Amino acid sequence: MIYENTDIYEKFVCIGGDCPETCCQGWEVDIDEDTFDLYMHTKGEFGDKLRSNLKTVDGDHYFPATLHGNCPFLRKDGLCDIYSHLGEDALCEICSSYPRYYQECGDYLQTDLSLSCMEVGRLLFTADKITYKIQDDENYNLLVEDREAYFAENLPDLANLLKERDAVIKTLQEAPDSLVMAYLKDDTEAYQDLLLRMQKLEVIHEKWPPYLEKLSRKLPEILKMRQEFMKEKSQVVSLLARFAEYLTFRYYIDSTNEDETLEGEKKFIKRSLEFVSLMCTETYLEKGDFTVEDMIRLCHEFSREVEHSDENQFYLKMC
Repeated sequence: MIYENTDIYEKFVCIGGDCPETCCQGWEVDIDEDTFDLYMHTKGEFGDKLRSNLKTVDGDHYFPATLHGNCPFLRKDGLCDIYSHLGEDALCEICSSYPRYYQECGDYLQTDLSLSCMEVGRLLFTADKITYKIQDDENYNLLVEDREAYFAENLPDLANLLKERDAVIKTLQEAPDSLVMAYLKDDTEAYQDLLLRMQKLEVIHEKWPPYLEKLSRKLPEILKMRQEFMKEKSQVVSLLARFAEYLTFRYYIDSTNEDETLEGEKKFIKRSLEFVSLMCTETYLEKGDFTVEDMIRLCHEFSREVEHSDENQFYLKMC
């Protein structure tokens, strides 16, 4: 097996109670079968608490969110009560793996991190450069000088896809302005269509629909200001290029899935970049400023709403 990840994947460490936006808030927590069985057989008062919060619908197990939108086992200090009582091995699959994701295709396994985690955003947007590491079962880190030749020899079925992906990433790293500005064309009708598409997505958090309505209402002002904003805050293009780089690495490989295409992945990347550019410009209009912290927050909000729903991803990949 050949593994590929980014250097920030290896640097990531959950910051627990210091996280400004806990992942234990805002959605129900799915429980896999093995963990469900463990919870059903946990003894004592804490076992009773686990079972009293477990719900099963159509064979799917989960912890529903509290009235405040939290996981019922989120403590006031931001830590997990299950972890504290039973240890890391007692966490369900989604809690133990988040914000990591895995995409396997034949002998290739790609691992990365989701921008819905704000600590991932901090690592991504404050890094000087993202590097991509190849590993295999025998060598933890392979120093591959010619990635194209390595993929052609070891992953012939994926070689062309990975070659194209790497070429896009290289351009985003070395000439971000040319590619980002090619994505962001000022076509008012196209952006109106994009916002209509966004408004049809599954709603994950209740604050999202009012925010979309605000963007739609302010769209003419946003598009009028966007070019000036990017000249005024030149780092924004670099931040958007880093976001596009994240999307390119994350989604090109999805085109190997059944019922998905590379054209659809490219549409998703373009639409995501266009939409986040609107978010950035609207923030600048509101604040009169824009910072890296703003980019981290906006990409967190976008990722939380879009990347955590297969339906939403699919709808943004459609023609």
